[in-house]
Amino acid sequence: WYFRAKNYMSFDLGFDHENNSDEYISHVISEMEKDFKYVMITDRYEESMILLKNMLCLDYDDIVYLPLKVRTDNDRKVLSPEASAKIKKWNRLDTAIYEYYSQKFEQLTVLYGKEKLAKEVQILKEKLKDVEARCVEDYDSQSLKPWIKRIKLRKPSGQKCQRMVWGEVKYAD
Repeated sequence: WYFRAKNYMSFDLGFDHENNSDEYISHVISEMEKDFKYVMITDRYEESMILLKNMLCLDYDDIVYLPLKVRTDNDRKVLSPEASAKIKKWNRLDTAIYEYYSQKFEQLTVLYGKEKLAKEVQILKEKLKDVEARCVEDYDSQSLKPWIKRIKLRKPSGQKCQRMVWGEVKYAD
């Protein structure tokens, strides 16, 4: 199962997650550029959602969400710079993809307008607070994974709230 730790993003995308050569990294990014017109950055999720909303002519109601499978704050670990550097080196392919698309994402935010984007992110955050207030009764721990928060919905919460807490498998079904 070590593949979950070494270039896991590349593994999920169907690339050779063992190959960290410069030539292969260039090939992977080139292939991804052919297939993906837009890549969201998890570290900048709200900004990513705003750009997606505008690309697809969506409304805020189309992009509101309840965060699922979120770790509790007290479970987060801070890595030393040395450990972080080792992980990035070992995951060289994923790191290169991330850095490439992070730079590309930054360019998109500049083209869109930093100030406009910041205002829209603030609107989204307010709508997310509203959805949480309307849908969420409380958070508790999952029995098998107590470090991950589970959403307990208000009763009655409505179908939209219920759909927002479906996992990816149920949603796909």
